[in-house]
Amino acid sequence: MPSASTSQPTSTSTSTTTASPTMAQSATLPPTGPTPPPDSNPTASTPLSTLLADLNRTPLFMTTLDPTDGSTGTNPGLDALRALAYEGTPSEVARNFRTQGNECVSESRWGDARDFYTQGLDWLAGKGRQKKQRGENGRMDGGEGEAEVDWLESMGKEGEERVVDVEEEERVVDVEEEEREQKREQELGRVNRARVNIELENYGQACRDCAAALLLNNRNVKALYRSALALGKLEKLDQALNAIAATLEVDASNPAAKKLQVQITERQVKAAKKEQERLDRERRKAQEGMTLRQAILQRKWTVRGAPAADMQDARLQLSEPLDKDSELSLPVLLVYPTASQTELIKSVSESHTLGQHLEEILPVPWDPDGKEFGVGTGEKVDLFVDRPEGGLSKVGKKVKIGKVLSEGRAVVEAGMARIYVVPKGRVDDWIAEEKKRRKI
Repeated sequence: MPSASTSQPTSTSTSTTTASPTMAQSATLPPTGPTPPPDSNPTASTPLSTLLADLNRTPLFMTTLDPTDGSTGTNPGLDALRALAYEGTPSEVARNFRTQGNECVSESRWGDARDFYTQGLDWLAGKGRQKKQRGENGRMDGGEGEAEVDWLESMGKEGEERVVDVEEEERVVDVEEEEREQKREQELGRVNRARVNIELENYGQACRDCAAALLLNNRNVKALYRSALALGKLEKLDQALNAIAATLEVDASNPAAKKLQVQITERQVKAAKKEQERLDRERRKAQEGMTLRQAILQRKWTVRGAPAADMQDARLQLSEPLDKDSELSLPVLLVYPTASQTELIKSVSESHTLGQHLEEILPVPWDPDGKEFGVGTGEKVDLFVDRPEGGLSKVGKKVKIGKVLSEGRAVVEAGMARIYVVPKGRVDDWIAEEKKRRKI
């Protein structure tokens, strides 16, 4: 027994002493087995841009839509996800697209919402059964769709039930119930897309969507109200009020419809007032034109040609536009042929003489001392006018312009009378030149 007790500690001590070196030695040993080649890690030498591009082709990490895998022109992962959107009956597929469209509406993503609603409506119409991806630009057309494959092959004949394979389990589709659901989805899809088209200012398409929804349910309040909104934006106010009246007939307490009715009624009143003002202006303008023509005929003036475009407010006019016996005035163009200068007097009354205006005009700026054209009453100049037959006629400075025109000695051409102001010392030479130029 004593010997056993002495040998046990020895054994324990020996065991403890030999274990430590062994553990320390194993911690410093190099790893066993073959060393992998440097290029065995596939991402070791791959550029970061390539890695990011590969990630972007993985649906979970996508930041932009990339339908290809970079080699075969397809993206199996993305195609698989897309295929899930088309699982189920047409009404279920349409409901899925409508739900996604509603989510986009809640985020004010109007273009995306329109695309989803359109895809659902297209599917119900039998379009896109094979064309499950979007177009090259990643968007639908927002209208009536684009593919043309009939989905009816998935349904039984009218009045029949058909077994549909869903997740490897069989279920029976009630054809009548499916038809009711499809009709409901068409109505909801049209109404929802009408709202989006109003936000996108596609008012014509919004009206068409509302009309299609009302064909399915003529008491759809949203379709009636949104058609009123769109018609109001198109300034079809009478039709908009009719749509509001139909809305209130279905829902008499609809606050939005009542508010819109007040707004469009006010706009209609303003538009009617504006239109009446326009008609009154046109009517008065026509009456003034007729009165002016009567005044010219009564005075026996010769008036030819339309007024020049740059005349602005210089024109033939009566002091009382609707009274042919009131004072008639006209623009007068003073021509200084020897100085190659002109001056327009915008309004000269028929009762004024040319001398009265010369007193205000002379001396002219290019002859400030009046050496050639004189000053005041124009004693150094003679006045000439164009005759209706093409010649020239000399007129006195104290003769009223109305008398000159009524005697047939002058003509109103292009809305104005032309008066030539010629220095007396140069009259003969100027007349000779004019006769030669006019071939008189």
